[in-house]
Amino acid sequence: MNRLRNAECGFSESWAAGEHVKSEFKNETEMEPEMTNENEKAGKGYQSTNDERLNASSNPHSAFRNPLVVALDVDSPDQALLLVERLRGVAGMLKVGKQLFTAAGPEIVRKIIAMGEHVFLDLKFHDIPNTVAKAGVEAARLGVSVFNVHAMGGSKMMRAVNEAVTETAEHERIARPLILGVTVLTSHTQDSLTEIGIDRKLDDEVVILARLCEAAGLDGVVASPLEIAPVRSAVEDSGFVILTPGVRPAGASLDDQSRVTTPAEAIRAGANFLVIGRPITAESDPAAAARKILEEINQAENRLSGSSGIKKSREE
Repeated sequence: MNRLRNAECGFSESWAAGEHVKSEFKNETEMEPEMTNENEKAGKGYQSTNDERLNASSNPHSAFRNPLVVALDVDSPDQALLLVERLRGVAGMLKVGKQLFTAAGPEIVRKIIAMGEHVFLDLKFHDIPNTVAKAGVEAARLGVSVFNVHAMGGSKMMRAVNEAVTETAEHERIARPLILGVTVLTSHTQDSLTEIGIDRKLDDEVVILARLCEAAGLDGVVASPLEIAPVRSAVEDSGFVILTPGVRPAGASLDDQSRVTTPAEAIRAGANFLVIGRPITAESDPAAAARKILEEINQAENRLSGSSGIKKSREE
């Protein structure tokens, strides 16, 4: 899967110490914290960042500074941009989901990218194939690094978005984002699946959907940390990406998640990216909270690799 090789998750060596490393994609000029009425500057920054992303696409080991994806689940662009400013250079990616996207629209994505950060657009597209394909193309044009679709939309829908985005990226010379299939939401339980007419065991359902995503050409899946190992065993592609929500540091509130583990447990199980929100964004010092989690991740990586703490490529 060459598309995956262009954006796989090799991480820079300085993330483990929690340093504010400069991403290869970060703009050389600092964006001012006050972003209102800065559309012209944001536009220029966005173009510069997109050019850098495209030029660096052949160097997969510099694409993301670390596995941590911070969820910007807030209700205003001002709150989001303040968090981005405080987390600049710390998180590997920032997640824009339905709440923030509905409140602030595509412009919030452009501004975050213009600040030198990577965006995971978590809108979980699920519609007829043509509609999802066109939405995916617009996500790619927006400059996001990752977006997702619901695997329950079926293989025809997933193939359509994969083909449309790949063709557009090649034709327009823009970086192709990773496309991930959402398997079973982490809020689901066996009882809630039964309620909507799915009689299979929960982990069996996840595995079936993961195989469907792989067959449709997607780059990976969004799956609970409890299903990482079954997915890894089920798919043939060693570079298949697993992005994992439902991750909580020890002692943190579970909120509305049902199937959760700690960051270290998720990394040891084989996750590529960990999505963590409130345990970071609700803290008085979000950057410090993020660094503490990165230390836990690094310790898990060290035990896995026995050396540098850098996740070894799954391309082998």
